[in-house]
Amino acid sequence: MAKMRPELKEDLLRSLESQAEAKVYRALRDKLPDDVLVIHSLTWTYKTRQGELSEGEADFTLFTKHAGFLTIEVKGGGVNYDATTGNWSSIDRHGTSHPIKDPFRQARKERFAVLDQIK
Repeated sequence: MAKMRPELKEDLLRSLESQAEAKVYRALRDKLPDDVLVIHSLTWTYKTRQGELSEGEADFTLFTKHAGFLTIEVKGGGVNYDATTGNWSSIDRHGTSHPIKDPFRQARKERFAVLDQIK
């Protein structure tokens, strides 16, 4: 069982705005080995190398002793990508489409932000 930060009890997981994140939280907690540290909703503010103030949030950041770290961006509902326009969207439980940010670009941005702070 992975080390989770913060440690959320089931009542808090049920009250999260994103139930997709709650599902991923449970899966990471229950399926990963003990030597993995998982930080849920890691928020950060820092100055970039260019001196600009930057802030952001990674849904999940996983740290391991031997493999480094990984950031995960969670999207709920059905996720679609339109290769013609390059647009991403999410379909909610009512079948309504909502534009979303590119999840891969988001995770990559957060990964580099965390790495900059570690350095």
